[in-house]
Amino acid sequence: MKKHLLLTGISTVLLSAVSYGEINLRDNYNGSTMWGYNGLEIRSNFSNVSLKTNDETKIYDLKNLSIRNNLEQLTNYLETENKDTENLFSLGYSGFNSSSYKNNGYSILLGKANSNNNRIGLKFNFIDGHYKENSNKLKEKDYNGALFYSSKNLNLITYLGKAETKENKESSKNLYYGVYGKWKKELSSYSYYFEAFEYLEPSIYFDTQLQRFTMKDSLNKKHNDTANSTIGIELKNSLDFDEFKLTTTLDIGYNREFLKNKKYRSFEIKEKSLDNLAARIQMNLKYSESTDIFIGYSSKKSLNNGNYSNKGTVGFTFRF
Repeated sequence: MKKHLLLTGISTVLLSAVSYGEINLRDNYNGSTMWGYNGLEIRSNFSNVSLKTNDETKIYDLKNLSIRNNLEQLTNYLETENKDTENLFSLGYSGFNSSSYKNNGYSILLGKANSNNNRIGLKFNFIDGHYKENSNKLKEKDYNGALFYSSKNLNLITYLGKAETKENKESSKNLYYGVYGKWKKELSSYSYYFEAFEYLEPSIYFDTQLQRFTMKDSLNKKHNDTANSTIGIELKNSLDFDEFKLTTTLDIGYNREFLKNKKYRSFEIKEKSLDNLAARIQMNLKYSESTDIFIGYSSKKSLNNGNYSNKGTVGFTFRF
C-alpha cells in the first residue's frame, strides 16, 4: 500500500511539473488547446499468456516473455503515436498474467520529436512479480530502463534491467541488457498489381533481439544469451467513421533463434525450438487524437517440437 501511494505521489509531482513546462501545444480555431496534442497521457495494457516449454526453464522463459512483451508494447505504441506532439510525458501501467507467473508494471515515458517526425526518448519501469507453481514460490522486484529511437520505418530500443528474486531466505540477483530493433517498409507501390491489396496496406518487416541475461546466486554466476530474428508480411486495413478510425492489422512471419548452445547455458541444456512461426492480429480504435483502445492476439509456434506461446492483450491510451 505504501509503495502504491509513493508511486502515485511521484507521478503527481512529475505530472504537475510537466504541465507547467514549455510544451508545444496544438491550438484549435479559437486558440484553446485541443485534446490529444498537449503531450500528456496515461496508458495501460494487460496481457494474458499461455506457454508450453521445458519444465526446468519455465520460469526463465516466462521472464523472457515478459521482457519481450514490454519491448513489443513499446514498439507498437511508437508505431501508432502522433509525432506531431513535440514533447511527450506518459504514465503507464501494465499487467502480465500466466498460470504460474504474474507481474504488475509501472512506467514513466519521456519523449521528444523533431521536425522530421523522428522521436527519441526514455522509459523507466518498476515491476513487481510473483511466481508460484507446486511448492515453488518466488517474489521478484525488477527495475529497468530503455532508450529508444523511432522513425517512420525504424524503431530501435536499447534496454537494461536489474531483477532480484527471493525464495524463502534465499535470493538471486539477475542483470539483463540488450537491443531490439524493428524495420518496416510499406509496399503500397505494389498494390496496383494485386487486386486484393485495393483495401489493404501491405508491408514487409524485419525484427531482431540480442540479449544477455546474467543469473547470479550465492554459488554461481552464468550468462544466458539469445539472438533471434523475425521476417514477415504485415497487412493493414483502416476504416474512418467521422472522428473514429478503426485499424485492423494482421502479420505473419518466420522466427529463428541463432544461439542454441547459449540461450540456456545456466541450465546446461540446448534450445531445441530454433524455427518458429509467428502470427499476430490486432484491432485499434482511435477517437480523434485523444483516445486509443486496442485488442490483440499473438502466437508463436515451434516448427521443431510442440512448444508454443500464446498471448492476448487489451489496452488503452488517453491523451490530454
